[in-house]
Amino acid sequence: SAIKRSYVDQAALKAAGWEDVRTKYVRNARYRSMQDAADAVKEMVPLVGDHWTRYLPKEQLQAAQQRYKDDKATDEDGTRLLTTRTKGGKAIGLLRIPRMAGATGTAVRQILSGMEPVDSLYLDLRGNLGGSFDVGVQVASAFLPQGSRVVSVQRQSGPEESFDALEEGLQTEVPLHVLVDQNTASAAEILTAALRDNGRADVLGAPTYGKGLVQTLVRLGDQSGVEVTV
Repeated sequence: SAIKRSYVDQAALKAAGWEDVRTKYVRNARYRSMQDAADAVKEMVPLVGDHWTRYLPKEQLQAAQQRYKDDKATDEDGTRLLTTRTKGGKAIGLLRIPRMAGATGTAVRQILSGMEPVDSLYLDLRGNLGGSFDVGVQVASAFLPQGSRVVSVQRQSGPEESFDALEEGLQTEVPLHVLVDQNTASAAEILTAALRDNGRADVLGAPTYGKGLVQTLVRLGDQSGVEVTV
């Protein structure tokens, strides 16, 4: 039922025959132990057809919970700015963001507010596997005019939910280029798309991981859990 309630693509879930899966494993089944039920969940979850939605044993769930907590709370986000000059005297900035941690949005705004003028700025998201969705929105807002659409999310049959830049960006005019690779994922892909779709930046590098979505954790009765694409 957690997948039925939360999964991002209800049409794909229906096409995968999820109702038949639930009938087989939930409505028509009786389990003698929590282990039997856990084994059934292990069999069910891959039938969604989304490799990001997965069953997590207790230890993996605990590790994932800690990772989510770190993404939201850590001050060690690793964001750094490097500047150099070309032979022609142009100033180039490279803003490296290795993850979307809790402090990243604040760190980016602090860096941009104190940055010396540059002729162009490269936003390096290579190897950034994502993190906090909210932080991705915050970082995008630092480069966009207030009110710009960052991302829209359609969940199940509910209304579309939009996230806009809530304050004026600090660097809305400097030429911006986003560097990505095959390990740019999740909130980092959302940031990339927001800057590209608003005409704010061009994107350079290899195709990204292809996730472009975020996850939520659902804990089950035996302390295991499911990570669901939402």
